[in-house]
Amino acid sequence: MLKAILLDADGIVIQGRQKYFSEILSEKQGVELEVVLDFFKKDYKKCVLGQADLKQEVAKYLDKWKWQGTADELLSFWFSKDGHPSPQILEIIKQLRNQGMKVYIASDHSQYRAHDILQNMNLKEYFDGSFFSCNLGTTKKDSAFYIQAAQELGLDPNEIMFWDDEMENVEAAKKAGCMAYFYEGFKNFAANLTKELNLRLKTK
Repeated sequence: MLKAILLDADGIVIQGRQKYFSEILSEKQGVELEVVLDFFKKDYKKCVLGQADLKQEVAKYLDKWKWQGTADELLSFWFSKDGHPSPQILEIIKQLRNQGMKVYIASDHSQYRAHDILQNMNLKEYFDGSFFSCNLGTTKKDSAFYIQAAQELGLDPNEIMFWDDEMENVEAAKKAGCMAYFYEGFKNFAANLTKELNLRLKTK
């Protein structure tokens, strides 16, 4: 019996991102994309795993990126470009919780972005909790992410449904024993929830 749902943040709960931030920053600052990607390929990965402080790591790149402001200002600019909560998805989450289902965010992020999502976007009130890679020390590409989340919830992985818009993460969740789905749009999402959970969900 399913007892909890884990939802990916970016691409499902949060939508509307037009470009990756690396591209946006490259264009805005007039620096080569590879100069920006150097950070994301190296130091950023440590931040996502909770092994380094994002603000401190970003500060090392400000001169290379020709950024005139502070690291805090860069992070604020960055997060402002990463989309906005989907009203449709939030409404479904509200209905699920009203019918007794526990719903959680599951996402790969640094502690700063995690705080931004939960507090500044005010998403904390829509969920029963959250699982971020920076706290678990592993990402969604690893089945250990879901096993650890299940342990913290006191559930077996087969009691958890997981949704993501990256197939690699879906496969990792399946390997852990979760019922995992690839997100292909709101209509498909709502239809599968209704079918698998046998709940009445209003989608309009």
